[in-house]
Amino acid sequence: RMEDAGIQPNVVSYNAVISANEKAADPKGAREWFDRLEEAGLTPDVVSYTAVIAAHEKAGQGPEAEARLDEAVKRGVLWPSLGYDSRQNRLDLHQRAVLAGHGDASTGISSEMARVIFRVLFNKNVLDRKTCFVVGSHGEDRLKKAIRDCMVAVGWDPRHPCDATGRVNAGCLVAVPG
Repeated sequence: RMEDAGIQPNVVSYNAVISANEKAADPKGAREWFDRLEEAGLTPDVVSYTAVIAAHEKAGQGPEAEARLDEAVKRGVLWPSLGYDSRQNRLDLHQRAVLAGHGDASTGISSEMARVIFRVLFNKNVLDRKTCFVVGSHGEDRLKKAIRDCMVAVGWDPRHPCDATGRVNAGCLVAVPG
């Protein structure tokens, strides 16, 4: 309707439609609107990429989700590390650690994005049983559950580690050696 009325949609307009398709579990629609955004001469942002990646992941289209993730890294929307710190063998799944310049320090990424990142880094042999996954305690713990499920899927037994005082750190997951 906007286009028919001669009103040029902006990135936010396109993102609203891409996100609606993601929520409707329609990766084809999400990708079509993502492509239309680019055809309009606009640059996809973190919302555009997050929604289209999540749409593909929800539909079980892992290779497509991974391709969009790689594209987002190449375009500087996501940090190349994807939140992984090799010095500490830690994967931080807070927005500020994954989203290049767009992230909130206290908010986690989507569970779909976390699954794609886990799979990509695991397949590159970056993650191992000693990796500490910083998942926080956000919302309904969807992020924590997603990483726990990923760990179980590769045969790891996830646990919350204890801090220096012996208290359980519910915002982290590690694999029990086995």
